[in-house]
Amino acid sequence: SGSPRGPIAQASREFRALFDPSSEDYNPPTNDFEATVQRLNEFREKNSFLDQAHCIMQRVRRELIAAYLVDGPSGEIGRRLAGPAAELLVEEMRAVNELLPLLSPCKV
Repeated sequence: SGSPRGPIAQASREFRALFDPSSEDYNPPTNDFEATVQRLNEFREKNSFLDQAHCIMQRVRRELIAAYLVDGPSGEIGRRLAGPAAELLVEEMRAVNELLPLLSPCKV
C-alpha cells in the first residue's frame, strides 16, 4: 500500500487547486452552490484518511459550513442543510477540543 506521502501530497495538491491562487492547478468552485458543496464533500470523502484536526480538513470543513450558511441560518439553504451544517459544527468542535491542551483556559 505505498508510502503515506503519496496520498498526503495528492491531498495537498487538490487542496491548493481549490484554495491557492498561486497553484498552477488553481480551479476554485465559484458561482455554483451545488457544485461547490459537491466538490468540497468529494474532497472530504476522498481524503478521509486525514485526521479531522488536520489543517486541510479544518479549512474544507469551514468552507462547507460557510457554504451551508451562505444565506444565514434562517435562509432557505441554511434551513434545508441544517443537519449537515450541525454535523460539521460538531466535528469542528471536536477537532478544536482535540487540539487545545488539556488544561487550556479555552476549554470549558
